[in-house]
Amino acid sequence: MWKDLFYFTKGEKKAVFILIIIIVLLLVFTVMQPYLFAPDRAFPDNEQSKNEYLSFIDSLQLKEKRYTSGKKSYFPTANTPIQLFEFNPNTIDSASFVRLGLKPFQAKNILKYRSKGGKFRTPDDFAKVYGLSNEQFEKLKPYIQIPEQPKSEKFNASYAENIPGSSFSDEKFAYQKQEKYAPGTIIDLNLADTTELKKIPGIGSGFAKRITDYRTRLGGFYSVEQLKEVWGVSPEMYQELKNWFQIGSSKIVPIQINRLELNQLRLHPYLSYSQAKMLIELRQKKGKLQSLEQISLLEEFSEKDIERLKHYISF
Repeated sequence: MWKDLFYFTKGEKKAVFILIIIIVLLLVFTVMQPYLFAPDRAFPDNEQSKNEYLSFIDSLQLKEKRYTSGKKSYFPTANTPIQLFEFNPNTIDSASFVRLGLKPFQAKNILKYRSKGGKFRTPDDFAKVYGLSNEQFEKLKPYIQIPEQPKSEKFNASYAENIPGSSFSDEKFAYQKQEKYAPGTIIDLNLADTTELKKIPGIGSGFAKRITDYRTRLGGFYSVEQLKEVWGVSPEMYQELKNWFQIGSSKIVPIQINRLELNQLRLHPYLSYSQAKMLIELRQKKGKLQSLEQISLLEEFSEKDIERLKHYISF
């Protein structure tokens, strides 16, 4: 009977052995804890060495303090009061935009827009800045000063020719005014390059490049109305531009829905990351996709998404 009390199965013996090890480790940790975490143990017993160590730490902290205090922030801090002053949005720097109350990312977007040839021609154009609220714009509008653009004049080559010793020529120095299409001209939105687009009144180098870049990402336009999706094209600008374009017989480059990988699908403007991921998962479960009806069953796709994608998806 007593032997039965001290009998253990193989599994019970293993458990008892592990329990003993844990108890031993806890006892060792309890005994060693004062030595492991005692502050004085971090220093040598030698008092002089301890003082040298503390002096070294103090010197590091002093250098860090001097470095921090000497740094100047390029942008005003969140507590800096807004300063309203007259400004030209085509010329001021990002720090000045922030002082006017704009967020750093807004200032960065404006400078990026300007670097690509974008220009604010009227104070109302500034309202199109991404993230700028109506309240912010109304506060800034009275301070926006955009100088009137002088009319360009042709270089007077004949005057140059009369300068003694000059060798100027019309071909080299005559000002070439940007040619514009006559009213009533209609061009194919899918075939026009940046040179042709710049001949449309109201389209400069920046907008021309944005239109062609967006067209490439889409795979082609199926409707002139898609111009509204180009960054910077306001409803008013679209109304001015739409009559210059048509969609010809040029073919759209389709999305190979059963061949492209996730990182390729997500590049299309009409597919978000989550939608592209769901298409990959659906393809893995069902095999080769056959129709838009399969995609429309996914919660991630609305009727509007399906309507837009039907022009681009190839099975």
